[in-house]
Amino acid sequence: MTNKISYWKRYKDNYARVSKLSPYVMGDTTSKPESWHGNQKTLEQFVQQLSKELRGVKFTRRRDDSYWIHRDDNPYVMGWVGRGLNFLSTTTSDDYLFCVCARTINNWKYNDGSWQHYAKMSTRWDKAMKNAKTYLRVMSPHDMAYINQDRIVQSLGNVTRQEENKLGNLYKSLFNSVQESYDYIRKFKANRAKEHTVLQFMHKIYTEKRELLEDDPDFLKTYEDFLAQEQQLSEALKKQHKVYHIRVYEDAFKVRKFDVTFIGNTEGGTLGTSQPIEDMGLSPKVVLDDTTLPEDLMGKVSVLTMLDEGGFVDEVGYKIDSTMFYVITERDFHISSDTTR
Repeated sequence: MTNKISYWKRYKDNYARVSKLSPYVMGDTTSKPESWHGNQKTLEQFVQQLSKELRGVKFTRRRDDSYWIHRDDNPYVMGWVGRGLNFLSTTTSDDYLFCVCARTINNWKYNDGSWQHYAKMSTRWDKAMKNAKTYLRVMSPHDMAYINQDRIVQSLGNVTRQEENKLGNLYKSLFNSVQESYDYIRKFKANRAKEHTVLQFMHKIYTEKRELLEDDPDFLKTYEDFLAQEQQLSEALKKQHKVYHIRVYEDAFKVRKFDVTFIGNTEGGTLGTSQPIEDMGLSPKVVLDDTTLPEDLMGKVSVLTMLDEGGFVDEVGYKIDSTMFYVITERDFHISSDTTR
């Protein structure tokens, strides 16, 4: 009973963060029909019964026809349940429908671009309760790691792009050509910079007839900055790191734990992605504590806790929130105890 992350993360309600939930406040309902009030009572009774049958489950009002379902020990919602007349995609239903919506559902009556694809509906209480108990699941460490992967991919890429932009701007200063600067960056990244004959000629003059350039000190300074930036970009493109997703929490015994999930290897600011790993949950994870988490990872988590949400530090990592981080390190900690599905 799984669903592909690359599909279900299109619908943001599938991974709403519990800390970001704001209980829906209804306005004046005195003018609502009796059937509406009856439906509210039935829905409230349903979620109260669900909270008894699924241990540890809590609920927060989502809209006037639905509730978020979540737990205190997981940062993401399990899904939501509702009862109303407006859950069908093209028409209003004749009877009130219970609706269970969760990332684990594949409803092929609807395409995977619609929220109904992740929903099961029924007029019957018992059927809806069974659906809720079957499909509402806490999010695994693997899923937590991959739903935010785009953020670390973009942050890593931005570091290399900044170095590319610096080199491109220096090229434009030397040759006053925007388009040629783009072409040169592409060739440089493909190890084809030697094809640029003008630059090769300039370098020969610089190394063998430097005095010819000293009549224009500004040009000479720009060219030397250009050579230094070539080296800087070359080093950035060669950088190799490993990326881990780390979630920090307290277990039932109030002991601090770290769920550590290996995301992948990064080279030159590019984090290789693999849909089989992302979608099938093959990424290994391990649970560590304060005594077993490697010192390098612990130190970087400590640095990231001081950032605002969304903060990034090159060669340290990215802060998702106060409990979840992407950590970048050169070391391989061989974290491969099991899989998370």
